Amino acid sequence: MNAKLGINGRFWFDALDNLRIKHYADLIKQNDNCELILLPGYSHGIHQQDPDKVGKSINNLFKKITKSDQLN
Repeated sequence: MNAKLGINGRFWFDALDNLRIKHYADLIKQNDNCELILLPGYSHGIHQQDPDKVGKSINNLFKKITKSDQLN
């Protein structure tokens, strides 16, 4: 990415991407029962873009949690 000022920002975007990857990897390592869903092509408004996908994900999480509670 080259701004009109002649500054190449690609280095900063790559560094930010690597930081995000490390952050999510650390979150996953710290949580035995977690789930990370990557949704290429979606924005922050996934609940409006694909409400069925969001609803199914919430229902699956609810089932997993209630099943876990019954086992304890």
